[in-house]
Amino acid sequence: MSSTGTVLFDLTGKIISFNTEAKNIFNPGEGQLTDITKIGNGLSTFWERIKMNPVPLTVNAHPIHNRTKNCTESYSLHFSPLFTNDNRLTNILLVLTMDGGTNGAHEEDKYRALALLGGGLAHDYNNIFTVILGNIALARTIDSIDEEFEEILTETEKATTRAKDMTSNLLLFSRTATPDKTGESMPALLTAEAAKCFKDSSIKTVTEFAQDLYPASVDKGLFLQGLIMLFLFIKQWMNGEGIVRVTAGNAVPSESTPFLDASKKYIKITIIDSGPELSPVHPEKYFEPYAFKNKKGLELNLSITYAIIRRHNGFIELAKGGKGNNIYSLYLEAALS
Repeated sequence: MSSTGTVLFDLTGKIISFNTEAKNIFNPGEGQLTDITKIGNGLSTFWERIKMNPVPLTVNAHPIHNRTKNCTESYSLHFSPLFTNDNRLTNILLVLTMDGGTNGAHEEDKYRALALLGGGLAHDYNNIFTVILGNIALARTIDSIDEEFEEILTETEKATTRAKDMTSNLLLFSRTATPDKTGESMPALLTAEAAKCFKDSSIKTVTEFAQDLYPASVDKGLFLQGLIMLFLFIKQWMNGEGIVRVTAGNAVPSESTPFLDASKKYIKITIIDSGPELSPVHPEKYFEPYAFKNKKGLELNLSITYAIIRRHNGFIELAKGGKGNNIYSLYLEAALS
């Protein structure tokens, strides 16, 4: 069962109120919580970010040390800026929802279970759709087909082909093999895949990479599948027009990235689109399967990208940019000799 804590801050970081769940998480038996610095767990960085850029921010699978249980658990964090009637920022609300397990184990179990179920269904349906497409092709060999019947066959073929494409995505989502990681240079790879994915659209791509960028430790084939799914999602969500900025730099674990292993080095890939803002079926549940039912063909893209990045022991965050746009941040382990 999920546990939800709430904490209300003013703009100085002082805690105005909190519920019992939040008190149990952060400060049992140690008096009243007073300000953001008493909470720790890297949350002050997110609070500062909201204060500087007052738009909602969600952080998935963030590790929080639960002082009651004396263990680290995975929480989804949602920061919401609160305004007065004249649009003046007054407070910041933090809502923490426990994912369950330790260090994101519950989240991984959920995706693994969905992957196994989806993979089994996909294999069965893929075979059925192949038979249907074969019968459509066979029907077209009949000499007496009229125009109306041909139209029916064409529409059936289109629907079946789309369904077959969806089962292919399910099969990709169900892939559970351990990545065979090697050191890969990201600039050329990111530039080439962005060019391929956006070539038949009006989207302009701008790239910028740190000169001292580490190679990333990835399974090139598997990582490319996740990257392509992300680029195609962005392309369709932007309706094929706008600007996508792709940057990459080295990332050293710090207070702003408490989910990274302090003993390792990482690279951070940032992809910023020009909007519109994402609007999943369930607010802030960006990486859930079928979170974007209002856009055909996007039902599994972000889920696949999320699953592939996590299989690389990486992390992905998604935030609104404040100008009607979206910011995708991918963290990957660096490959150091």
